[in-house]
Amino acid sequence: MSPDIRPADFEDPQVQALLRAHLLDMSANSPEDNNHALSASALREPGVWLWVAWVDQHAAAMAGLKRIDAAHAEIKSMRTEPAFRGQGLARVLLMHALNAARDQGFQRVSLETGADEAYAAARALYASCGFEDCAAFAPYTPHPSSSYMTIKL
Repeated sequence: MSPDIRPADFEDPQVQALLRAHLLDMSANSPEDNNHALSASALREPGVWLWVAWVDQHAAAMAGLKRIDAAHAEIKSMRTEPAFRGQGLARVLLMHALNAARDQGFQRVSLETGADEAYAAARALYASCGFEDCAAFAPYTPHPSSSYMTIKL
């Protein structure tokens, strides 16, 4: 699949709906004390990038990257709309984010995701792209509902 990947237009109603759906899913599947989903305003901050994959004029998926420090970034806000799942969009967006991280000089990219069954597909995707399990990294502290992964670029 070759989606049209563009920086997020936060004023676009489809992008807003994609973000709302992501936040609702994160609230439903993450404990309140361990929900690290970024709000729309946090995704607009300097050092944070969000891309949206468009398929047939539909905002189908998104992925973000957040600067931790000069050498380390974090994957954020990965989501594929249910109607578009199983088509490889998450992999395409993840590779887009990793390429952007390389282009910006980051040497490592990490992520935090859920440790339970609701996040099994996400963990499998990350592992298939070269991410390995790691310890909690800043700003996180170990939590039983979290899984932490990293990749060296």
